Amino acid sequence: MTKKVSKRKVALLLNKMTTAQKVQFARTVVIAMTGNVHFPTPAPALSGISTDATNLETAYQTAQTRAKGSSAQMHAMLKVLELALRALANYVETIANADPDNAVSIIESAGLSVKKASPPKPRILQVVASGKGEVTLSCPTEKSGTYKWEFTTGDPSVEANWKFLTEVRKSKFVQTGLTSATTYHFRQTTFGLKGLGPVSQVVSTTVL
Repeated sequence: MTKKVSKRKVALLLNKMTTAQKVQFARTVVIAMTGNVHFPTPAPALSGISTDATNLETAYQTAQTRAKGSSAQMHAMLKVLELALRALANYVETIANADPDNAVSIIESAGLSVKKASPPKPRILQVVASGKGEVTLSCPTEKSGTYKWEFTTGDPSVEANWKFLTEVRKSKFVQTGLTSATTYHFRQTTFGLKGLGPVSQVVSTTVL
């Protein structure tokens, strides 16, 4: 089976920069990419990025004088530079992801940062002792999902204690045959259209 490689994304973080910082950032990227063997034909051209940065700097300085129309001109030049930087970031991503093993270093060589992947959200489970020797287990519904459940009556923080309970097609079901007056810990993973999901948090209950 071929291992799926996640594509790397550029984190521009333009919304966290002042106008002056965006000008400096654009120039830093141009310097980093000029003559960089990874980027033989940058798109947009680096000369265009430099021009956009200079135009914004000039418009910004004029806007400080509060001259009529200068603020609108500055915002227009700001938008031009931001669009150009986003297009350049897309170009860098394409080049970098063509070499997955070196994608991070390639992106960073362009003077850019790599976007960090967000950790998966935990799946919230529910467990209710619903009858003698049985519990009702439920989890969020996944389209075309298969739900794998595990349990332990020991320490849930010890991975070796976990045992396979069942694999079902329903997100809610009743599990019977459990030992009364015993505390059970449960966790679950789902295999859906997006592949195997994260392991859920642990839920516990004492069986009736």
